[in-house]
Amino acid sequence: MPFVARIGDQGQGVCSEHGEVTVTFVEGCEYVTADGIRVVTIGHRGVASCGHGTTATTGSTNVNAEGRGVHRIGDTGVLDEGGTYTVTTASPTCQAD
Repeated sequence: MPFVARIGDQGQGVCSEHGEVTVTFVEGCEYVTADGIRVVTIGHRGVASCGHGTTATTGSTNVNAEGRGVHRIGDTGVLDEGGTYTVTTASPTCQAD
């Protein structure tokens, strides 16, 4: 089972304008945490190293937090200006199928 992404965790991807980027998650659940850090779910936002915003677009179909699937290692998202990323870092203890 993949580990759950949290605020501050990262993804790697390609921006259609700037090439390779690192994404850092900056939004998370209001009440749900993993290891004391708010959990990222589908629809939450991040920021790419090129400055573009991102949105989590995939997550667990079985494990929800505040009504949305949790974003996990291997899940993907999109950059506002074009491009995609894949989650690469997450909680060391909390997993979701």
